[in-house]
Amino acid sequence: MQPFQEQIDRERQKIAFLQKKIEECQGRIVALMSLGADDEIDRLMDKAHAAPIAIEFSHAHMTMRGDTDKERRKRIPPNWVALIDFLGENGKTFRQVEEFLGSGGASMTPGAARTGLMNYRKEFGFVENPRKGFYKATRKGLEAIEAQKKESLA
Repeated sequence: MQPFQEQIDRERQKIAFLQKKIEECQGRIVALMSLGADDEIDRLMDKAHAAPIAIEFSHAHMTMRGDTDKERRKRIPPNWVALIDFLGENGKTFRQVEEFLGSGGASMTPGAARTGLMNYRKEFGFVENPRKGFYKATRKGLEAIEAQKKESLA
């Protein structure tokens, strides 16, 4: 046996492993190239780097505006409709929110709920956080989900 044979074999194993990874990456590149043109989100992200995006609330939709007059309307996701409705005007503790999520009331993790609650508070004014660990839906938030529910029925 040659000196350092074990180390040489180990290095060859590393090379074989890395070659497989390179092939996987090349396959992903081919798949991405086959997708063609940018999608709507790519264009939105390009605009975000060129100019800040303002987000406004309009009835049951969140309206996103870039640096053009084109508007993109986005419905409030069903899991957030359920969570905001659950909070109500009286509010809930985050512990109650976690229990609601655990019972299948809305499909998201507690971490995503905490982050989203802050986003819906700051960006849209749908949620208030009057004290640590306590959240309640604003009238604006409740009106938004009610308007969206009515649109869904129509």
